[in-house]
Amino acid sequence: MKSIREVSSQGTRGPAYIRFSGEPIAGTEPWKPDSDVIIDYDEAGEVVGIELVALGPEAIDALVDVARRHGLDLSALLAHSFGVSPAA
Repeated sequence: MKSIREVSSQGTRGPAYIRFSGEPIAGTEPWKPDSDVIIDYDEAGEVVGIELVALGPEAIDALVDVARRHGLDLSALLAHSFGVSPAA
């Protein structure tokens, strides 16, 4: 499972970028048509990062779905958000 390397955001409403890899971005696609979730891929088709254009329930649901389908570990993000240790 790939873990989060970095999270950057511009406030509580977005956008936010969650980086999983330091690889260069080779392609970008929306999660679904008209989605506020954009996925960046490397040359091998692995997820480099996920941009949440606007933060809201739909974007969070999409983030969890993307993570599940691509084997991405969100525990560090959730631990930071809720103020608990990732090992807890």
